[in-house]
Amino acid sequence: MKMTNKRGKEQLVSLYYLLQTRLTELTKARELLYTQLAEIQKTIESIKGIGEGNEFLIPLGSGVLAFSDSLRKDKFLVEIGSDIFVERTPEEGVKILEKRSEKIKENIKEVEKELIQTQTQMEALVKEIEKLEKV
Repeated sequence: MKMTNKRGKEQLVSLYYLLQTRLTELTKARELLYTQLAEIQKTIESIKGIGEGNEFLIPLGSGVLAFSDSLRKDKFLVEIGSDIFVERTPEEGVKILEKRSEKIKENIKEVEKELIQTQTQMEALVKEIEKLEKV
């Protein structure tokens, strides 16, 4: 009987560590989603804030930026996936970004739901391990 308890405890502890790893992965995924959401919000604000007399920084690559005081303000190139860009008005670009933002918010809710489920499973495992230790 004692051998069975020991084996059962070892299995529960192993499962606990697997869930702990999953919890870490979910936390990182949530952080990434929040970073993407913040970037989209900042881009929307930038598009809405473009006006006359603004100076812009244009990324050239490898950490190099160029100053520019002129910018075509009526059209933007917006990535629609797989490095494919389409020309859109600022309003259309904002709508596309808002849709992306909503999708990311949905993904955040799903990740947070899974985080809660994983934490609940871990708490239940701790209780089971404690019961086996008392036997």
